[in-house]
Amino acid sequence: MCAPNRRGFTLIELLIVVVIIGVLAAIAIPKFNESKRKAQVTAMKGALRRAMTVAEAHFADHNTYAGVTFPSYAPVVVGTHTAPKEAIMIEATHPAVAGATCRVYLGDSKTWTVVTDGSVYQEGVIGGTTCK
Repeated sequence: MCAPNRRGFTLIELLIVVVIIGVLAAIAIPKFNESKRKAQVTAMKGALRRAMTVAEAHFADHNTYAGVTFPSYAPVVVGTHTAPKEAIMIEATHPAVAGATCRVYLGDSKTWTVVTDGSVYQEGVIGGTTCK
């Protein structure tokens, strides 16, 4: 008598495949999320560098940072804080990165000694407690 022809997979074989896929997903998803966050922070830094160029060109033309306007760098939001005409702080945020902010200070460094998070920044260097 011949054994019946077996087709398909057993339940154990299917469970092993599901467990392997679960382990791979548990490793890959956090790495993907971290890579996505790094790309978004890099977009913020790029927008900040372009904004620095706009601010410096405005200062070269008008001898003041007051009144400088920045083009849209969507989805990155670039803004400034009130400053005297000799200095400006430019800040970039990304809506998908909660709490991350990149800042750069231009102009008279004596004007910017302490900011809201208590940090002191070197002029012209992009930084921030969450800009990493």
